[in-house]
Amino acid sequence: MLDALTPKTGYRVQTDVAFQPGPRGKMDFYSPASDAPMKTPAIVFFYGGGWQDGARQQYRFIGQSLAEAGYRVAVPDYRVYPEVRYQGFLADAATAVRHARDVWGDDTPLVLMGHSAGAHIVLMLALDPTYLGAERLRLAGVIALAAPSDFEPDEPYRTILDFDRLGRASLPSGHIRADAPPILLLHGESDRTVHPRNSQTLAAALTAAGARVETIFYPGVGHSAIIGSMTPGLGFLAPVRDDVQTFLTKIAR
Repeated sequence: MLDALTPKTGYRVQTDVAFQPGPRGKMDFYSPASDAPMKTPAIVFFYGGGWQDGARQQYRFIGQSLAEAGYRVAVPDYRVYPEVRYQGFLADAATAVRHARDVWGDDTPLVLMGHSAGAHIVLMLALDPTYLGAERLRLAGVIALAAPSDFEPDEPYRTILDFDRLGRASLPSGHIRADAPPILLLHGESDRTVHPRNSQTLAAALTAAGARVETIFYPGVGHSAIIGSMTPGLGFLAPVRDDVQTFLTKIAR
């Protein structure tokens, strides 16, 4: 449905760009149409799917929406459970981010954006230096939609996140730090898949530590609607696309 609602204009795309070996080691790059102005920063978007499924081809609506607004966007795949667990998909995501920087140039400001499991991934890359190292400190910002960031996982998520061994270290709430990049947390108040409390408690902890965090909660919006509203055809559900662009404009100053 989202693909059908997404215009096939307003952007250019390069598909199937390899950033590592394997069928889930590819990414798609979107950019504004040739006659459109180019804005900064550039965005790497990670989709959700419970760390178990999802495919970059399903997210043309994200690439089109942001490219039409003037931004460059990369949408990578990453390996999922049961092929890998927690540290495997984060390692893939870090490799994809480094490849995007290589493609766009070292001076290009990068924003990481993700929904659901993808939001968990981008927050972990921004907060835990294990994966991006010093590169983490160069991120221009993070946008996390419906992020599972502070919860007690049950199965299969307990196994996927290796929670019995790592505990809260597998969650963004286990890596509270003042040197985080600017973070925008967006959440639907009617989300029954990832409760809004996840973003509320993470924001409170990061703010107390001195990090720069903004939160926006959307009344009546659920887990899927918050990402669906990024396409212009469903923008009436919530002003998520406008709020994302406002954040991008602020951090580009």
